[in-house]
Amino acid sequence: MLENFINHSFSDFDQYKEALKTWDLEFVQLGCGRFHADILRFGDSELQIGKVQYNKLLLQNGSAPADGYTFAVHHDDSAHFLWRYQDFDFNTIIVFPENRELHGVSQPGHHPFVVTMQENFLAEVSSTLGLPDPDTFIAKGKVTACDPTRMAELRLFLSILCREMKATQGQLSDVLLSGATKWQLATLLLSNLAAAKPIKVKKRNSSNRR
Repeated sequence: MLENFINHSFSDFDQYKEALKTWDLEFVQLGCGRFHADILRFGDSELQIGKVQYNKLLLQNGSAPADGYTFAVHHDDSAHFLWRYQDFDFNTIIVFPENRELHGVSQPGHHPFVVTMQENFLAEVSSTLGLPDPDTFIAKGKVTACDPTRMAELRLFLSILCREMKATQGQLSDVLLSGATKWQLATLLLSNLAAAKPIKVKKRNSSNRR
């Protein structure tokens, strides 16, 4: 069953924050001028996908959904993302941490896909692919530099899925979020991460914490 379907454009910053309240995220607009954001979010009990794009510099603090792994994959037209004072481009995958270390700055034009999948499902797919347990090569709170060709496949898959879900306003969710779709998405994520090289991310200095 489709849950929490949102397909909306926001010109009010407070309304945008309210729409993302289930993510336990805090936003601060750093850029001057009128705010605008486009958001698409959909999913079910096994998979949640979001796609957002905004026009202002934003500071983000908070945490991702508690269950499963949450990944940020950037659209190929996305601005870079600053996390823990480092700049990451669209050939990286960010694995969200479990604590409140999600402290980042989104540049104007930031355009990520955010995917949350259940841990047991990813473990099942990983085993079928002959890969080790995801815990051995997916570390929460880490960033991985991925192969550009593999990343292009993943971005294309997510782009098509989001475009079809948006065009049908979620009415074909049973088809678009079929078991085969989830399996293919998990395969693309796992194949990217298993072959990727982790990037050493700087720790935030405790004196800078709020």
